[in-house]
Amino acid sequence: MGKAAATFNFLQSLKSIFFGNAPRLAKSLKLDFLPKAQQQFFRTIVLETMANREMKNIIRPDMIHLLMEAKKG
Repeated sequence: MGKAAATFNFLQSLKSIFFGNAPRLAKSLKLDFLPKAQQQFFRTIVLETMANREMKNIIRPDMIHLLMEAKKG
């Protein structure tokens, strides 16, 4: 999934430019940068990792930990 998400074809390159230059318009048009399957895959990986770290009390200096701290408030 990581390779698929990092491989850009012409349409994805155009979307990238569009999202970078007009994010509000892209959001109002409900455009997605990644296909739904890839979005769901990465969302599941992050949420499962967060739940696992909370359950096992694992602390690592990375983005997941920052997300967990933000979730706590």
